[in-house]
Amino acid sequence: MIASKSIKKPTKMKMGKASRVAHSVSFDLAFKKVLKQVHPGLSLSKAALAQLNSLANDTLERILQEANLLLRKDQKKQTLSAHEIQSAVKMVLRGEMAKHAAAQGVTAVTKYSASA
Repeated sequence: MIASKSIKKPTKMKMGKASRVAHSVSFDLAFKKVLKQVHPGLSLSKAALAQLNSLANDTLERILQEANLLLRKDQKKQTLSAHEIQSAVKMVLRGEMAKHAAAQGVTAVTKYSASA
C-alpha cells in the first residue's frame, strides 16, 4: 500500500533537546485506490476516511512498538529487520489476519529484494 506522508517538523528547543513530534501518515489515497479497484462506483465520506486512517495508524504504531520491544530483547542487534516486523505482526494481529499479513509481507520483501 502506498501512503502519503504528512510529517511535522520538531518544535522549539527545550533545555537543549528538541521536543518530539508524532509523525502521522495518511493512508487516504491508498484507501481510495483499493476501494476503486473493488467497488468502482462507491466512495468514502471524510468521517469514514478519518476512522480508517486512525485504525491504520494505530495498528502501525502497535506493530512498531512491539517490534521495538523485540529488538531491545536482542542486545546484539541494533537494526530492525523483516524478521522482527513479521514477529510483531503475528503478536499484534491474530489468527487468519496475521497469516495473511505475514504472507503479504514476505511477498513484498521478496519482490523488493529481486528488484534491488
